Amino acid sequence: RGPNTCFPIARGSKCQGAVSQCTPEAELSAGFYPLRIYGILAVTFWSLIWNREVVIIFHEDNQTMIRVMKTGRNFTMRYLTRTLRLAIAWMHGRFAAGDIDLRYEESDGC
Repeated sequence: RGPNTCFPIARGSKCQGAVSQCTPEAELSAGFYPLRIYGILAVTFWSLIWNREVVIIFHEDNQTMIRVMKTGRNFTMRYLTRTLRLAIAWMHGRFAAGDIDLRYEESDGC
């Protein structure tokens, strides 16, 4: 993102291995894949190329998912590691490291 530019690094689609029981669960699953596959590699690559700290801006419209990522705790969806193979603690650690900025994005609600 620059003063006159804003574009996503990547996009993709991934079939989930299980049915999500609620929207935050689906959002966590959808956010884990691009963060693990593209995000961490992009931070490392661009930091080396530009020789400076790079921050990824992660836009999210689900406040429950944001709360789980900021606290690292999720008592109502403890089964995610087992059913969807999501590492909540790993995601929390990545957001807490400071190289990924988690921002709330207002959704249209259509």
